[in-house]
Amino acid sequence: MIDIGGYDQIVAVHEGGHTRVCRARRLSDGHIVALKMPAAAYPGARQLSSLAREYTLLNRIDLEGVPRAFDLIDTGTSLVLVLEFFDCRPLTDPLSRGAVDTESFFSIALAATRILAGLHR
Repeated sequence: MIDIGGYDQIVAVHEGGHTRVCRARRLSDGHIVALKMPAAAYPGARQLSSLAREYTLLNRIDLEGVPRAFDLIDTGTSLVLVLEFFDCRPLTDPLSRGAVDTESFFSIALAATRILAGLHR
């Protein structure tokens, strides 16, 4: 169980090679958020600076489809990025099941293109 002050109901939803993402409830207002943190118990400076940079960049972006960054928590040994929670499946899910039907493909491609276009404005 991960313990981060001010949050409860913390449940891991994704674990990659370098990061872990958990869904949690913010105690101050009951809002469901995503907590992104290094997967390592004692992350290196590169992992910590990457999370700090992500927090800074996300605070500059206000675009549908891109999660808002609410906070960056220093736990003493690590950093935790508090993000808007999107309850959705990773893009790899439909791709891992084989061929994607044409309608789904174009729906995903259009959404990704809109986000990328918004980022480059």
